[in-house]
Amino acid sequence: MRKKIESRPCAACGGTTIREIRKRPIRYGGEAMTIDQPAWWCQDCGEGMLDSKDAAIADRAFATLKARKEGVLTAVDIENIRKRLGLSQRQAGTILGGGARSFQRYEAGAVVVSKPMSNLLRLLDH
Repeated sequence: MRKKIESRPCAACGGTTIREIRKRPIRYGGEAMTIDQPAWWCQDCGEGMLDSKDAAIADRAFATLKARKEGVLTAVDIENIRKRLGLSQRQAGTILGGGARSFQRYEAGAVVVSKPMSNLLRLLDH
């Protein structure tokens, strides 16, 4: 028995979208990378409709490029350092500054860490 492919109408052109992953370039300040972007992709016009989880993937990739370009730690770097320091996200935000949820936002790629915080984390890691 074949599995039925779920589809939705395209908000841009009224065509048919299906859920799939496509390669998508992300660019920032001369830096570029290609990500696997899940979305509802239109089979007619090519537009992608992203839900919040899909958008988070693109946001994290963009934050990584921005961090690299600005010379600060990436979300993955921050998470690794915080764990090596033996701190929860809440503890790190309270002790190092930024508030209780700051490290959650840094590690999710929702916010790029500041240069001073990046430098502080590098110092603490060494």
